[in-house]
Amino acid sequence: MDFLHKVDRAWLIVVGFFIVVAATIGLLTSHDNMVWYNGLNHPAATPPNWVFPLVWTGLYVLLASILTQIWKHRRESGMILSLGLFAAQMILNWSWNPIFFVAQSLYVALFVLIAMIGLSLLAALASAESRPIISLMWLPYVAWLGFALYLNWGVIALNV
Repeated sequence: MDFLHKVDRAWLIVVGFFIVVAATIGLLTSHDNMVWYNGLNHPAATPPNWVFPLVWTGLYVLLASILTQIWKHRRESGMILSLGLFAAQMILNWSWNPIFFVAQSLYVALFVLIAMIGLSLLAALASAESRPIISLMWLPYVAWLGFALYLNWGVIALNV
């Protein structure tokens, strides 16, 4: 119980919310969608399917940390802008899976990834003046989005 008093409750709520949203969106990826995906040609560096939920769980924990830090410091320079950019990129984040797997719109999914990277970098820059650590927290997420962009582009290049 003492541990829960030391852990930020807002962070726990946001982590829980992000995990529930991600799991709900993941349910949209039906067996048929995975059959389609597994039937595509993939770039050489494509990891096994089991890697993705592990990485995304960690990234959602990181995003929850970023959001709670932005919220705690929202009265500081650039933080309201960072909060808006965070929200916009999360909407795109949650839309990517249905766009790619359900609608099978590979080019739209690619554009969504590019927009997510841009919005994430802008959010990091917006918080850099008052909270540089928040800017650094974005780096693993943006790096993974860059890798996802490579994978998305690779699927297009090898299949379209």
